[in-house]
Amino acid sequence: MTNYITDEEIIKAYQEEGTLHKLANRLGISYPTAVSWTTNIGIKLNRQGYNIPSHDFTNLQCRHAREFLKMTRDDFCSLSKVSKTALREFELGKANIRKETANKILAAFEVMGIRFNADGTFSHGQSTPRD
Repeated sequence: MTNYITDEEIIKAYQEEGTLHKLANRLGISYPTAVSWTTNIGIKLNRQGYNIPSHDFTNLQCRHAREFLKMTRDDFCSLSKVSKTALREFELGKANIRKETANKILAAFEVMGIRFNADGTFSHGQSTPRD
């Protein structure tokens, strides 16, 4: 005998559980099914999601500053102690970096006299400590 779940049961379960993951577990369905059902019913979801970390510089500023210094990714990674994969993916805009990685990148550029500006540019001059 097939056991059907009504829209009302889905709504009640979501209200009580609060997340799609918990809803799926409670109803014994997959996460994609929970997404589909709640979307079809029109349930307003409690978006908890992932917040993209914000940094003091952009991926393009990072790449342009490194290229300005005529450094390869390998050279920069050796100096900054950042993995080549993390740097490459960040510079190409394919991934975000962790705050710890951003701090390593900033510290390396700082040693070389690079400062990032809020307008998307960078400047090169005396090395000065960050605030």
